[in-house]
Amino acid sequence: MAAEQAEADRWQARLAARQAEARLAEPLEAKAAAEQEARAAQARAARTGRAAQEQVATARQERDDAGTGAQSRAAEAESQAGQDAARAQDAAEPARADHAEAELQPPSVDPDEAAGQPARQQPKSTTRRSRRSRGR
Repeated sequence: MAAEQAEADRWQARLAARQAEARLAEPLEAKAAAEQEARAAQARAARTGRAAQEQVATARQERDDAGTGAQSRAAEAESQAGQDAARAQDAAEPARADHAEAELQPPSVDPDEAAGQPARQQPKSTTRRSRRSRGR
């Protein structure tokens, strides 16, 4: 009977050990599942972080491109203004030369006579005498 009791105790100990292993396996499985979920969450967070960094980089690039474009347009406008000013100066040069030439002529010379044109005459109806006599 002692051998039967010992055999029964052994079976009971084995059963208890299996039950303990089963109880231990549940938390281990839960721990493994939690670790797996944590790794998946970290991977999602890393992807989200990379996407956010890419968006920031894209926004910065667009901002820089816009600034560069504005600077380029400003430089082009400045260049165009300089070219316009140079053309205006070139166009004004003949007038300046004519003005300088006119100032060099003696004051007694009538510009019409210098150009070979007959002297201009004021119409008689607009002379001072004719205006005075009309009013009286």
